[in-house]
Amino acid sequence: MSLILRAALIIVSLFTLVFITRKVRHAQVRLEDSIFWFVVAFLLLILSIFPQIFFAISDFVGIISPANLVFLVFIFILLILGFGLSVRLSQTDTKLKELTQQ
Repeated sequence: MSLILRAALIIVSLFTLVFITRKVRHAQVRLEDSIFWFVVAFLLLILSIFPQIFFAISDFVGIISPANLVFLVFIFILLILGFGLSVRLSQTDTKLKELTQQ
């Protein structure tokens, strides 16, 4: 990985952390939701500082290209996020139905 790309990834990761922090301070994001995004941003920062981690994991798992591992990991993260939002929406819908019936 080139030094310019690594520096760009570190800068973007830091901007992401700052952006999430500002959204939490201005109460635009719930604290429970922001924890997920802080973890993702922190992982991005760690992986941009140490990209060898993805190479080692992809070799261990047997994935030829580390880029495919990155896509796989982020698709999995987005699936988990989508499922969590679906659960929250179902709970909100149930509460709304109960309030309407009362």
